[in-house]
Amino acid sequence: MLRERGFNPREIAERLAMARQSVNEALDGFEHRSRRPMIADNLREIRRLLSESQPVGE
Repeated sequence: MLRERGFNPREIAERLAMARQSVNEALDGFEHRSRRPMIADNLREIRRLLSESQPVGE
């Protein structure tokens, strides 16, 4: 979801305190994994909740 919001792998790695290589590996397989019904349902719910929430600081 950070990627969808315009963050690049380096920025994601910094924010999550992860190695950039680990972030790249996670992103590489994510599209395939996200097609699984349970994961797809969870992603839809997370996106819905995020769209209803206020940004931090507001």
